[in-house]
Amino acid sequence: MALSCALLLLGCGALDARAQQGPDRGRPRSLAEEVERLRGSHGFTLLSGRTPRILFLNRDRHLRLDLLNDGKVSWSPEEAFSVSYHWLSPGGEMLQKEGPRTAVPQKVAPGQRVRLSVLLKPPQRAGLYLFQWDMVQEHVCWFTERDPSPERLHWVLVLPRVERLLGALAPLAGALLGLLLVEAARRRQENAALAFAASLGDLFWCALSLAAKPFLLYGEMSLTFAPGAHWIAFSCVAFSLLVLLPLPWRVRPWIAWLATAWTSVYVWGDLLYFRFFSDLASVSALRAVRQTGELSESMRYLAQGHDAWLVPDLALGLLLVARLTTWLPRKSARPRLPRRLLAGMLLVALLPGLQAVGSARADAVAGKRMTLPPLVAVERYGLYGFQLRDLSAQLRKRLAKLPLGDQEFAEIVLWFEERAPQRAGRGPWYGVAEGKNLLILQVESMQQFVLGLQIADQEVTPILNRWRSSALAFNFVRDQTSKGRSSDADYVNFASILPVADSVGYEYPANQHVTLAHALRERSYRTVSAIPFTPTFWNRQVTHPAYGFEVSLFKEDFEVRREDRIGWGLNDLEFLRQMHPRIEAWPRPFCGWLSTLSLHYPYSEFPDEPKVLELGVWEGTSLGNYLHGMNFFDRAFGELMAALESTGLLEETVVALWGDHDSALAQRHEFADVLEVIDAGPGRFLMDLVPLLIWVPGVDAPRGEVDRIAGHTDIAPTLLALLGVDPAGYAFAGRNLLGEPGSSPMVHPKGSWVDERWVYLNEGEGLGGGTCWNRRTLQEVDVAACEAGNRQSVRQLEISRKVLLYDLQRRITDRLQDQFAATASRKSAGTSAP
Repeated sequence: MALSCALLLLGCGALDARAQQGPDRGRPRSLAEEVERLRGSHGFTLLSGRTPRILFLNRDRHLRLDLLNDGKVSWSPEEAFSVSYHWLSPGGEMLQKEGPRTAVPQKVAPGQRVRLSVLLKPPQRAGLYLFQWDMVQEHVCWFTERDPSPERLHWVLVLPRVERLLGALAPLAGALLGLLLVEAARRRQENAALAFAASLGDLFWCALSLAAKPFLLYGEMSLTFAPGAHWIAFSCVAFSLLVLLPLPWRVRPWIAWLATAWTSVYVWGDLLYFRFFSDLASVSALRAVRQTGELSESMRYLAQGHDAWLVPDLALGLLLVARLTTWLPRKSARPRLPRRLLAGMLLVALLPGLQAVGSARADAVAGKRMTLPPLVAVERYGLYGFQLRDLSAQLRKRLAKLPLGDQEFAEIVLWFEERAPQRAGRGPWYGVAEGKNLLILQVESMQQFVLGLQIADQEVTPILNRWRSSALAFNFVRDQTSKGRSSDADYVNFASILPVADSVGYEYPANQHVTLAHALRERSYRTVSAIPFTPTFWNRQVTHPAYGFEVSLFKEDFEVRREDRIGWGLNDLEFLRQMHPRIEAWPRPFCGWLSTLSLHYPYSEFPDEPKVLELGVWEGTSLGNYLHGMNFFDRAFGELMAALESTGLLEETVVALWGDHDSALAQRHEFADVLEVIDAGPGRFLMDLVPLLIWVPGVDAPRGEVDRIAGHTDIAPTLLALLGVDPAGYAFAGRNLLGEPGSSPMVHPKGSWVDERWVYLNEGEGLGGGTCWNRRTLQEVDVAACEAGNRQSVRQLEISRKVLLYDLQRRITDRLQDQFAATASRKSAGTSAP
């Protein structure tokens, strides 16, 4: 293998010169192209900094580059000059137009030099590639378009991670060695030492499997492990062996096999979870394991061929266990001293794991405000250490929950009181739709970039684009969901509290929430929810009534023919067709919430019959299927609006449309170019926007674009204010975007946030664990600039967590209502006094 790589790299050096010609190098230039080439306004030369010839999958490289500005334009941070690169196929086809962008930190005049530290990310698949350094000026050009002597192409070999090889081969080697020991001991019965070693073959194999299989997961993650992380993982393995060691001889091998099989399933589940969420599942997320059957299609798509390496050692291990349990060494061949020595060594190996649990408890006692993100915890403690700490935290939360004191409750109420002006029913549009119906369309995975997007001169959402001109269009609404995805959206959009749990529906099913629907029910609205899917998924048969909906329609309430299914259930067009006559029959005023689900990540397929777009190279890809799904919903939306308009119902109804969460496509490098994703700093964080469109009936109704920074929490207060319900008296964390929302940060459940000036990316624990960025220039600044925003965001996260943990929303709302009623009474008394 090593010799082959060396010979291949020698050949690559000879091919570098040929690579310079690339796909367009030999093509004759037009006169306009030649003039542009000779202009040379943008140019640079790499003076020093070696391009690696070998990279490993998911292992980033940090490089130091010295660049010379040999163009005619000065580089400056204000004009957004950055360094990036391109990945091409061996034939010169562009595979990835850009990697992460590294901004030029200072002004660099023509002829001057600058030194930069850049991040180099390898492609997502192993193979031989062409690589080229480039620079870009945002919204102007790539330097290769104007540089008469662009940087040359290099051959780069991308290899699988060593961790993946370790995770695949070590368990097989352990099972094979254990089997060989048993066979040797069977033949040499007189050798007591060999017999004793063979009798521990199952433990040896189990230990290797438990220690090595997580490396299959690490091979897909870009992690930098702390020095003691793997020792903590080994201590968890040692604990497993200590449990197995005293078991009866004929039972222990089978228990060891079951433990190894469980580890394979566990690691595979984490692999699928990571590919879906780019994160790891916590212990509380296991409550959603009952949904596995409904996710089978997504699981098949996310599964990859090399996942099969989790299985072969189990077959060999089964043979080992069978041979071992039919042959056991004589009792005299089981000396007690080595067994005690082994047990003592395992006890010593437990110390790092005990230290990890101890530090987790110390963190809790110290009252640290923010826990480690899962990926950071894995870097510090390994996969098993992370789960051990998480399990410890969950047990403490459930078994040792401290009672909420009166003073602490008063401080939480004060926080909502202080934010009351931001959500209050104020401004010229307060009550403009009082008494009107409310129809809500929560669209699966719809993102802001879909609106107005054109592929080969085809509008993806032509109907929405036309209707958008008559709507209130909020241009910057950041997704505020976390691991619960659609279930998080259900909660945050209606309860206006951050979803800081792994799944609100499973963890807090008995909470007394206060939502937009509850507020409208108090004003005699009929509240109905509908989603043509299984009611047990995300525990919706419990959460929808808890969120204030009197009637909830699920899969069994619709006619679902085989040909009407797309993705997980009833297609959007048929769903909205079946809903229209029901909407017409609802008592007025009503609040109706319709959740669509024609397509869901990973967008593995879309049927041919409903396709109308010609997507070219994107056809059959996840992006192509997603765009077909969005176009299909667009047609369904147009048909519903036309039906409502023809019956006159649209004149009496506020229609609100939003995306339930991001599509996850912006995280895929292969789609970065068409989606115009900026891969520098917080670029991808800022890309995860969802549309929010509100149509208010009436000639003088509000319409037009709104550029305020907002999030899902702001939807409920804004809608209530339009309908004439003052949100100030409700325990909502969101703001009325049409009133006086202020400039507080939009906070994500994972601790990152954005406001008008700054973006904070939470990458660790507490204030110092993240990075602060200028939102306009995407330049990193000192984290102190984000200090004030951090205090506000951490407080909002704490409040949201306590509201859920102690079931406070109804209690706080009652207190706010009493206070506002008392204030109004005093004002009334003062006005009527002589």
